[in-house]
Amino acid sequence: MQRSNRAELKMRSPMVEMLEPRALFSTATVATITPSAAKPELGQTVTLQVKVKTTKGKAVTKGTVELFADKIYLGVSAKVSSKGLATFTFSPANAIDVGTNSFYVHYVANSKYAANTSKKTTVTVVAPKTGTTATDGVFISVVTPGTGTAVVAGDSVDFQDTGWNNNTGQIFTKSGDYKPDYGTIKVEANPEQTIPGLDQALVGLKPGEVVDVFVPSAEAYNNGTAYVFVLKLLSING
Repeated sequence: MQRSNRAELKMRSPMVEMLEPRALFSTATVATITPSAAKPELGQTVTLQVKVKTTKGKAVTKGTVELFADKIYLGVSAKVSSKGLATFTFSPANAIDVGTNSFYVHYVANSKYAANTSKKTTVTVVAPKTGTTATDGVFISVVTPGTGTAVVAGDSVDFQDTGWNNNTGQIFTKSGDYKPDYGTIKVEANPEQTIPGLDQALVGLKPGEVVDVFVPSAEAYNNGTAYVFVLKLLSING
């Protein structure tokens, strides 16, 4: 009998080892996503707060969520906190375009919790309603005022931006894709370090100021295409 028991234990142990991960993997989850604003103005910072709970309402205390927009993985993920929370932020360095944008998150399965995909939430970004248009067609709208000394020609400045081709709506520049997530240029340098329309937009800005900028082709690359930018002045280096 003793031999039989030992043999039986040896036969069971591989099966027990196989079943143990499945038992740990059985906790179902529910992910939800809430935007800080449903209809922000272009250039306004938007946060997406994610909550991940078990189906019994308890906070999921570990794991990773991935962010998708219109079925496209954005290449960004966030760790879930001990309170079951994760946050994604869209700032001038990675701004959201005008129009309706759909987002959802996917909670990645791990040894303790099962995977879950949230329902979609929409963020409808609206174009600026007020602003000033220069004689050359450059339009500037202030989203967030800055403070302190204003930029003058010849200053070296640090700034964040996202830029779109106005004809196609495609992003062609985004400082958030780089490390550090900002650029440094000399304003109205000779030779120029940026397009004339952005030089024009930077002059007069104060640190912390965020503006939307429309730049016609003649003040950009003179290629028949206009461009739209969200621009934030971080600092003036002198």
